[in-house]
Amino acid sequence: MRWAPSGWAFTGAILEAIASLDRKVIAEGVETQEQARALSNLRCSFAQGYLYSRPVPATDIDQMLQASPWPRSVIQTV
Repeated sequence: MRWAPSGWAFTGAILEAIASLDRKVIAEGVETQEQARALSNLRCSFAQGYLYSRPVPATDIDQMLQASPWPRSVIQTV
């Protein structure tokens, strides 16, 4: 799905407001590389969605994180 520029403007404004409060934000529903790049360019702290993983049972999360290809510094507890 392509977002209209006005959608990204709104997202950017929300992210700026959150940053001004010295808080982190998690973008949900990220499905495409385009969305991930745009959020990264807007300095979004974290993202989740089908781009990264399909939903998994809570009992499988620890094992999934241990087998993760990402460095431990990328996997943070919020």
